[in-house]
Amino acid sequence: MAKSQSTLSVKLAAASAAMLLAASLHSAGVHGQSVEGEVIVPDTIQLPMRFVKRLTNEQDHDKRLLTALQQFERIDLDGNGVSQEDLDRRNQMEAAQIRSGTIKRYMASDLNADGVVSRKEMENVVIWKNRRRLPRNGSRTSAKLRLKQYMKKELEPFEKADLDGNDELTASELLGLAKSLADAQREARSKRQRHTLEGSIMSLDFNADGVVSEREFIAAISSLAPESALAQKPKNTVRVVEPGCVVPQVQSDERLVFVASHTGSVPSNVTILGQDKMTWAVDVVVKAGKAPLYVVLTSYDPIIWKFKGATSRVRHVVLKSRSGLDDAVVGSGLTGVDRAKVSFVTGQNCLGVFYGTGITQKTRAKARIRDVVGREPDYLLGHRVVAMVALPDGPAFKVIRDNRPRVRVGSGSEKQAVLPPGSRKIDAARVVSQKPASNYEVLPRQAGLAQLQVEGKIGRVEHKTYRIKQKIHIPPGLTRGHRAKFLLPKGVPEPDGDLGDSCLFSEAAGRYIGRSLSRCR
Repeated sequence: MAKSQSTLSVKLAAASAAMLLAASLHSAGVHGQSVEGEVIVPDTIQLPMRFVKRLTNEQDHDKRLLTALQQFERIDLDGNGVSQEDLDRRNQMEAAQIRSGTIKRYMASDLNADGVVSRKEMENVVIWKNRRRLPRNGSRTSAKLRLKQYMKKELEPFEKADLDGNDELTASELLGLAKSLADAQREARSKRQRHTLEGSIMSLDFNADGVVSEREFIAAISSLAPESALAQKPKNTVRVVEPGCVVPQVQSDERLVFVASHTGSVPSNVTILGQDKMTWAVDVVVKAGKAPLYVVLTSYDPIIWKFKGATSRVRHVVLKSRSGLDDAVVGSGLTGVDRAKVSFVTGQNCLGVFYGTGITQKTRAKARIRDVVGREPDYLLGHRVVAMVALPDGPAFKVIRDNRPRVRVGSGSEKQAVLPPGSRKIDAARVVSQKPASNYEVLPRQAGLAQLQVEGKIGRVEHKTYRIKQKIHIPPGLTRGHRAKFLLPKGVPEPDGDLGDSCLFSEAAGRYIGRSLSRCR
């Protein structure tokens, strides 16, 4: 124990010296240049905010350094710095452990030791494990139902792995099951890793040699002094940002515009996240002027921002939408601006959702935008629902109207336009986005219902009730006040798509089916 403590003290002293040297370079403002052999720290580094907060909340220099180095050493498997090979090897070992654990768990049900796990053996083991939960006389119905549900849950992976359907798992089938479970767990872990030190550490490879050395790591940690908190104050020479939040910094001659919204008021005719995801369209009118614009557009729902007007003023655009694909893909896109001028923010904790106009909301919004681009916005426009916004200083409108004719169906209050008032048709091929945009096969909400009626695929029975005539895809966005009821006649296939808050009644079964069971009567 004494020897271990002595070794740790020596290592900590050496690391502290290295950190003090890096800190002296940092305080001297030599980022981008240093004496020969020293680490060059860039103006912006990527570290997860949870890790940063833990360090910056610690006032003691040595404890802060030791906490960081302990995490570094857990990732550095060979003691020669962290490389992608280290990360891949760690992932492979974890996957192997998951596979071996799965095989061990299932082989524990091989009661007759014949190397094959049968369904009957699995059922016997499940009953034995739950024997204390069952009443001795076997008469309690609730206990039987719980056992039935637990049995179903335990046997579901077994049934998927039993490829030949003979109620037995051979060695090859069991290995296939172990691999699939390991892959599923690894995929889930990789999504969480994006917000951990392990998932972002390779961004600290400042000299681009494929290895994050201990000296590079210490140099990065040296910028996290307690007095700089999250290192987001404008006076700091090094910015620390969440992985996925790296964008170009605002230049001194640019006007920074921050537009934030929860959602739009006009459905889009194209989508980035798929046929079942509601996407909105918003016009962005750039006013004439001389100063170049740096524009940040955020929203909760996916929005296609259609730029028009003096777009030559736009030097850069940053896009973020909260509702995306696992925080890895931004569901928003734009038209009218070159792709080279667009950045997508995917970090979980950057930019957030903002659309209020109160002092507190504005203060938080300014702090968040400063965290990402390096300074507070010159113009801040926050609206919960928006259909059109004028840059750089507004205004923004919730609804826009025009006099173009529409194709309409139905009568009275159910009279709906195939294209909603104020909509602007967007060319999917011109959309700049992370994933390719595509046209909706069925337009969102009431426009989609009207489209299906025009195509003869559904017929209106009464207010918000429709009879399905042939195979359809449910229009996206049928939630809350836009919900509908669908009647499914005998012999007509069930529809594809997401019902949202809508209901599907099977006339053959005489009841609601699908997701309708829990919310429709």
